[in-house]
Amino acid sequence: MTHSDNTAPSAFNSTNLPALPPASTEHQSRLYSTLNIPLFWGDYTNLDSATELELDFEMERELTNHEHDSTRSINNERWAFQHDNKWAHFLYIFQLLSSGFIPMFFLTTLTVELKANIILSGSIIAFMALGNLSAFMMTRPLYHISFMLLTGVVTAATLIWKQQTLWGFWQGHSFFITGCVLFFLAVIGCELLLFLHAYFYQHDGSQFNRRTGMVHLAGKRWRKPFVAPFYEFDPVMQVQVMPHGQRDYVLWLYHRYTDKKVCLANRIHSLGLDQNNLRAFWDTLQRYMDVSQPLPDLPVLEPCRQQDPVTAAYDQAQNRPPRYWRDMSERRFKQEVLPRLREQLRNASWPSGPGLIAAHTDPTLSVADYYRAQQARGIHATPQPQAFEHTHSQAAVE
Repeated sequence: MTHSDNTAPSAFNSTNLPALPPASTEHQSRLYSTLNIPLFWGDYTNLDSATELELDFEMERELTNHEHDSTRSINNERWAFQHDNKWAHFLYIFQLLSSGFIPMFFLTTLTVELKANIILSGSIIAFMALGNLSAFMMTRPLYHISFMLLTGVVTAATLIWKQQTLWGFWQGHSFFITGCVLFFLAVIGCELLLFLHAYFYQHDGSQFNRRTGMVHLAGKRWRKPFVAPFYEFDPVMQVQVMPHGQRDYVLWLYHRYTDKKVCLANRIHSLGLDQNNLRAFWDTLQRYMDVSQPLPDLPVLEPCRQQDPVTAAYDQAQNRPPRYWRDMSERRFKQEVLPRLREQLRNASWPSGPGLIAAHTDPTLSVADYYRAQQARGIHATPQPQAFEHTHSQAAVE
């Protein structure tokens, strides 16, 4: 199966790769460092991660009525990174802490106003605050919001009763005022800011582009993005040792000729993948970028399969139903499709040698000459030939 004639010269086509210069010794050392397990190119198993497929299926069920929703992170042309911004994490942590502290402020006000036993009241306050924090993390938002609202109303009613007035009872009660402010921020303010953040900053511009074959990595602190062909990145499965001894695996891509690298965990793939699911995800990503292959058969890609010529021709030849995933019942998916895929992943034979990239590596080709040849083909990447003119070692890109 061949790629479409209108694909860019930089498009990744596993049947037609250019000659590539060998990687430096420093780069090889990075790939084989502690906790790193190098992965290999080519030899597709045509298996997808069961974990990712389950998430995709649930997501598509929510988006099924919005087939051309512009908020999708993936379509037939580009797979955008989820935006990983510390501001969003800060808002969530603030909301989490507020949910625990709000009852403490309200109940402390009651303790002072009613002159209750400090030790007993303190124990009750701590218990109720932890309970509300647990409700925030483990139950529906309505439960912990109702609890916070109830403690606030009871505190306000007590102050009204003690002050014998509907107005001005908050004077001198800074704990009560603080609790009210935190309640507003936790229930409305943080949610609004998180919504605005997700709406305007869902993606940071980083993406895998199937049509052009280029990887775009957003620059930090107003730096220009790093752009290079997909086939210039080497995949590594990195072991993540968790606090309780579990092992998760995440996918890193190391650029072969510079010191640029990117972790795809929580930006392209989810956390908590085992080795088989991560290897399958790498297989999926390769097939997504390979214009000689149809798009991976994922629920989130089903609405745009007909927009990709290679995929459309493949689906027609295979007589694939255009709404295969969208018309599938949840029961069938969980009882038939997922168990079968998990069994296939357990029995899969994964690539164990350099394969595709090694077959196209020319040990006589310098990195500078390679990039000059790329530019002559109309492929303009961030690394420039002149950066490699007088060195055979790995060059850093600022």
